[in-house]
Amino acid sequence: MVKTKHCRYCGKEIPLESVSCVHCNGAIASQPGVAVVDHFAAVKNALAERFEIIAELGLGGNATVFQAIQKNLDRKVALKVLLPGFVNDPGYMERFHLEARAIAKLRHPNIVTIYDEGCMDGIYFIAMEFLDGKDLHHLVKEKGRLDVQEAVEMAKCMAAALDYAHSYGIVHRDVKSSNIIMTSARTAVLTDFGIAQSGTTPIHVKTGTLLGTPEFMSPEQAGGKTVDARTDFYSLGVVLYHTLSGHYPFQGDSPITTIHKILYEKPSPLEKFVHLPGEIAHVIDRCLERDPAKRIANGKELIQLLQDVPATAAPARPAPPRAATQRPAPSSADIAARRNTSRPADTGARRVPAASRENPATGRPPRARHTGLRIAVLAAVACLAITVVVAWHRVPRTAPAPPPRIEQVAAVPERRLVPYVIGATKDEAIRLIRGEGFEIGAIRAVAVPDSAARGRVDSQHPAHGSLARPGTTVDILIGE
Repeated sequence: MVKTKHCRYCGKEIPLESVSCVHCNGAIASQPGVAVVDHFAAVKNALAERFEIIAELGLGGNATVFQAIQKNLDRKVALKVLLPGFVNDPGYMERFHLEARAIAKLRHPNIVTIYDEGCMDGIYFIAMEFLDGKDLHHLVKEKGRLDVQEAVEMAKCMAAALDYAHSYGIVHRDVKSSNIIMTSARTAVLTDFGIAQSGTTPIHVKTGTLLGTPEFMSPEQAGGKTVDARTDFYSLGVVLYHTLSGHYPFQGDSPITTIHKILYEKPSPLEKFVHLPGEIAHVIDRCLERDPAKRIANGKELIQLLQDVPATAAPARPAPPRAATQRPAPSSADIAARRNTSRPADTGARRVPAASRENPATGRPPRARHTGLRIAVLAAVACLAITVVVAWHRVPRTAPAPPPRIEQVAAVPERRLVPYVIGATKDEAIRLIRGEGFEIGAIRAVAVPDSAARGRVDSQHPAHGSLARPGTTVDILIGE
């Protein structure tokens, strides 16, 4: 049995030896607290001449963000510092510099501002605007969900920001709740362009590397296809879905399961979690179109659709577990009418007790008539019951079929998703494959042009995301 631990950021279960979370990409020390403290001290000492490090704000997949004071200007900044393990990785270094260059030329109120980039004593950093607020992920975690108008205003800000970035040929590719900061002035600001794709500067990554956060990926991004501006609006649709319901349209037990759902299944209906105005539900549906040609194509179109959402829309309400039928409350007129019909007008005449009033047709009191009717009904029911019992005893009965034996049920094991091992080392691939209940098949070498891909899995069979029974062999090709 694989030993596990919990991510200190999203709380989900991950393998014990993980140094980053497969769910939220948060970097985690193998011995909680040790690496973080050492890194904090190293950063504080290396940058002491220019920055005063105040506190750690967050830990991502390849960098830590600190709150700091820029000494020469005496202003608060957010310092994004590359983690030591990635300094010697050309791919990560390229993306780190690309992020600084990409955002540096953007000047928009809903996009974080870059101040500086540099390296001191081996510590690579980006100094950017300090945003006083919380990210959407934590806000949703605290409140459960946001109301419709707050979510609409956030989406308008993001649509404008993305439209502006796209005009410079920059596709963010990682639009998600934790990358959107809601400032104290209730303005939404887009951050973390770490895996952004520029129209003129493509990103080079290791073979088999999957960039982004699975829950927020568009189908084309999850499938490893070319992406454009429309993939950002798909992700923004997921942000809206998550913000208004507290859930994701696609979520599995692992990143591979989530990606499989994105590629082959329909999103969970929003009505399952929350009641929303039809206008905002329509916007989310348009964003989550599987076919990019049918999806919202630009920020102006999205903002125009958001204008149709009622300004007085009620806050999102949790969907009830089942529809309940309730009687409407009686009006004052109904109550008055009932009183008039149930109580005869007082004419001054003496009231006759109900028991002494006779039925003009029979001359008998009504209670006597009702008693006779009850006796007749009871007699008929008794006769029917006797008939059923007699008939039941006369019908020959056979023993019911026995339930299937346990060994019969176990003989047909359920199929599982084949794990994704492309880009992993040989030992990592073997551990992942066996950890999911499969067996290792043929291990062959294949020539690869990229030196970074050597010693890592280049392809696999069955392919990741395929369904197979436990015990099935998985063949892998190792680059050399």
